Amino acid sequence: MISVSDLLMAMSIGMDAVEKDFFGAMPYHSKRVAAYSVEIGKILGLTDARLYSMAGSALLHDNALTEYIVSETDLDATPWALKTHCVKGQKNAENFPWPYPITGFVQYHHEFADGTGPFGLKENEYPLEAAIICIADRVDVLHGMYKGDEKTMKEIKRGIKEHTGSYYSTKVASAALEALTLPLLESMKDEKISQTLRDRMPRFNMELSDRQRINVSKAAAHIIDYKSHFTETHSVQIADKAWYMSGAYGYDRDMRIRIFTAAAFHDIGKLFIPTSILEKPGRLTEDEFSIIKTHAAKTWNLLHQVGGMEQVALWAANHHEKLDGSGYPFGRSAKELDFIDRLLACLDIYQAVREPRPYHEGRTHKDTMDIMYSMSGKGFIDEGIVRDLDRELVKFEGGVTPTVLDNV
Repeated sequence: MISVSDLLMAMSIGMDAVEKDFFGAMPYHSKRVAAYSVEIGKILGLTDARLYSMAGSALLHDNALTEYIVSETDLDATPWALKTHCVKGQKNAENFPWPYPITGFVQYHHEFADGTGPFGLKENEYPLEAAIICIADRVDVLHGMYKGDEKTMKEIKRGIKEHTGSYYSTKVASAALEALTLPLLESMKDEKISQTLRDRMPRFNMELSDRQRINVSKAAAHIIDYKSHFTETHSVQIADKAWYMSGAYGYDRDMRIRIFTAAAFHDIGKLFIPTSILEKPGRLTEDEFSIIKTHAAKTWNLLHQVGGMEQVALWAANHHEKLDGSGYPFGRSAKELDFIDRLLACLDIYQAVREPRPYHEGRTHKDTMDIMYSMSGKGFIDEGIVRDLDRELVKFEGGVTPTVLDNV
C-alpha cells in the first residue's frame, strides 16, 4: 500500500522546485501553506478529515504551474491565467483519495472575499478551506514565513488586518491572526517545516485503488513533462508504452500498474533541473550535463521515502543505468539490474530518440531502432528487450502508444 501522505509530501517538494526555478520562490512553500492552513482550520473547528483534505490540497495547490505558468509573485495576474491554473490544479488533486471531499479547495484558492478574485466569487460563495489556503499562500508569498522571526510576524499580522474584508474574510482573518504565534512561525523554518507538518497534520491511512494509482501516476507524469515543452508527452508516453509492453510480457494487473507508476514518475527529478538547461538548443557543456545527470538521483531521493514505493523508486531511478556499469546515478552493472530496470531504460531511450528535442528532430521507428541496436551491440542495453520493442512498437509508427484502458 502506497502512503498517500508521503506521496503528497514528495510531490510538493518537486512542485516547489518548479516554482523556485520560474519565480524564485523559497523552498518548502507548499508545506508552510499546509501547516499554517491546519492551524487556522483547527481554530475554526474543522474536523480531522477536513483538516487532512485541506492540508493535502494545500500541498498540491500549485500543482498545475508546470502546465500553465502563472506567476504566484504577480498578485495581479490575469483572471484567465489564474483560472486555468486553478481549474487544472483541482482536476489533478481530485485523482487522490480524500477522507473529505475537496471540491473547490484548489480551484478557488485565489478567490477574495470582496469578489475580485479570478472567478468573481464573494465570501461564503466558495469553500472555507479555499479561503484558508488563500490566506496562508498569500502570507508566505508576500512575507516569507520561513524567516521565522518576530519582525516577520508583525508584518504578516499588519498585512492580514489591512486586507480583512477585501482579500480575506473576517472569520478566516481572525483565525489566522489567532493562529500566528512566534513559536508557530519559528517552526516554519526550512530545517523544521517537514517535521512541523507531520506533527500537525492529522493522520489517515488512505489507500489508492487501482484506478487511482493509474490516475495519480498520470497526473504526476503531466506535471513532470510540462516543465519543458520539449518533453510535454515524454513521461506519459513512456508510461503508456510500459503498460503496453508489460501486457505483452504477460504480467498481471498489479505488476503492470507498478511498472506504469515507475515509468510515470521516472523523471520527477527533472523538476529540480533549471529549464534553461532542459531547453538548451545546443550541445550541453560538461557542467550542464553533470547537472542533468543529477535528476535520476533526485528521483530516488524523493520516491524511496514514500512508503510502499520502495521498489517503484528503484525502477524509476535506474532508468539511466547501463549493463556495462557506465550509467548513473549508481553505476550499477548487468547483474544488479533486473528485467524491469532494463525495460524502463530501453523505453526511456526509445522515447527520447523518437521525440523531437532541442538538439534533434523527431525520428522514425526504424531510425530509432538502428540507434538502439547499436547501443545493445556495445553492451549498454538489453538486446532481447530491444528486439521486443522493435517487434511491438513498430505497430505504432506514429509514435503514440494507446493509453491505459479506462476499465483498469
